[in-house]
Amino acid sequence: MGAEIAALPLPYVYLLLVVTGWPIPMPEDVVVMAAGWKASQSGEPLLTLLTCYAGVLTRDASIFLCARLFGRRLLDLPIFGRLLRGERRGRLEGWVGKDGRRTVFLARFIPAVRVPTFFTCASIGIPAADFFLIDALAACITVPVDFCLGYFLGPRFIDLVQNEPIARGVLIALAVVFAVVVIRRAVRAVQSPQAI
Repeated sequence: MGAEIAALPLPYVYLLLVVTGWPIPMPEDVVVMAAGWKASQSGEPLLTLLTCYAGVLTRDASIFLCARLFGRRLLDLPIFGRLLRGERRGRLEGWVGKDGRRTVFLARFIPAVRVPTFFTCASIGIPAADFFLIDALAACITVPVDFCLGYFLGPRFIDLVQNEPIARGVLIALAVVFAVVVIRRAVRAVQSPQAI
């Protein structure tokens, strides 16, 4: 599938990213990796990366705004009802209620929970400005990482990640560890400027 996505013109890559996760149940990571591979062939890496970033943020904003506008009424629809059922919804609401900003940031690194988390954030009432800022900052990590994986490692790697859940899980774990290390260092630097 990576090769088919890589053959798409950039406007279609953008549109595909806007609909991944919902209503199309496909992780954005595969599309961004395929776009990275396409950029390695076409020589337009910056434009392609920015297109991917814009598509991801547009999709996240659409999820947030739809949930904010229609709230729990969307949960009556079968596609959303499956995403957030009983205990799962309660656990997610607890995490978002306890620390919404951190939950948004971490959800950006885990494909299976992005859409339900972003939906929950909006329906619980996380301020839109907080959501968009945290999501954009986290996407500054996830989108370039996925893009570079596709750019440098190509279609075999994309197929491996798409078809092997263990490989995807290992990559997600590595990305989360990397993000935690970077965030801790940034927080320490802000808290004690003389330690720099």
